[in-house]
Amino acid sequence: MYVSAAFDRLYPEGAGFPEPSKRNDSGWLDGDATGAGITVVADLFPRASYGAPFDPAIFPQNTPWTGTLWPLYTDLAVKTASSALLVAIDDALTYGPVVYTGPGHDRAVLYETYRPNDRAVAQLAAPEHVNGAHAFNFLNDADYLFFASVGSFNYGHFLVDDLPRLKAVELLRASNGGRRIVIVMISHGPAIDRIRTDAIRRIAGTMLEIRLLPQSETFRFERLLYATPVSSHPVEKNPLALDYVVQAAKAAMGIDQTPRSKLLVLRKSSTVRALVNQKELVDRLVPLGFEPLHTDDLSFEDQVRRFAGAAIIVGQMGAAMTNTMFAPAAAKLVYLAPAGWIEPFYWDLSLARRQSYRAVYGPVTQQGRPVHDSDFAVSLDAVLAAID
Repeated sequence: MYVSAAFDRLYPEGAGFPEPSKRNDSGWLDGDATGAGITVVADLFPRASYGAPFDPAIFPQNTPWTGTLWPLYTDLAVKTASSALLVAIDDALTYGPVVYTGPGHDRAVLYETYRPNDRAVAQLAAPEHVNGAHAFNFLNDADYLFFASVGSFNYGHFLVDDLPRLKAVELLRASNGGRRIVIVMISHGPAIDRIRTDAIRRIAGTMLEIRLLPQSETFRFERLLYATPVSSHPVEKNPLALDYVVQAAKAAMGIDQTPRSKLLVLRKSSTVRALVNQKELVDRLVPLGFEPLHTDDLSFEDQVRRFAGAAIIVGQMGAAMTNTMFAPAAAKLVYLAPAGWIEPFYWDLSLARRQSYRAVYGPVTQQGRPVHDSDFAVSLDAVLAAID
């Protein structure tokens, strides 16, 4: 069974609910949120519309491939993002990024942690994990804020899907009388755990605790706080949520600069989606004042500063280019990708951030691999046209 954190608040009259045909099916949202121990604590972000009419000029090259994208992008050009709430769940379980509501053995999956776009990655716990012994029981001795989504293992998705929900920490600090705040995350390995922790502490400060839990065990919480999603991959991002986290990051770092630099964002020794003519691209752009940039070894603050200070950014679609959310609206953003890959995520991000967007697609140079993993080459002239 599934239960929504607050169906009528998140999907007024069903608006934005991704599975309307299943709303009244047996087992779908049958549970009453209050009966499942869920209460709304605060509003985080209201519903927000964003977008602009589709402009074919976003593709500097008019090719058969870009032509096939026109109808899709036209349909998705203007949209409304759902609101986000902070809720409290009594007697909750977590298994990876999925939350189960209480009480006792009559548990339901919290729908907002297991939406259609989540299910390709998220896994439900086996019954014995839900009803049996749990790895650890967290008492109601702090405000435990569950800070996880199916994309948390990826830096780009962490920026868009998770980080804006730090507003919940701000609201809790203003209302919980100094109660201890513990952010609960799922561990995904040392490198990504380190930069996620770095980002949270840089924005929200050091006066909070962070607990990293293993992915494949269940944990019980007497009371768990949860911020509902601010995005739905690939083409829904609440612009107010993104505005909040960008402004919060810049304020925490004292960033108030005029964008002047030109960045060429490169991927280090990529095993997938390598740009085979990267050297030629570097040779063409460096004389024009572009600075090659590898983000792998940069701290969160360094990445924010570099992208916030850029007037032009060129780079391959990938996690590092999600940092463009910190770039000013006047910046020129140029994304490189293999032809055949349908990935409107970055275009949608630019709409939500009211930024310029150009995409240069190039032919794949490998056969037998998924197009989004294939090496590719781009036309240097098309890239130059995009930054002109």
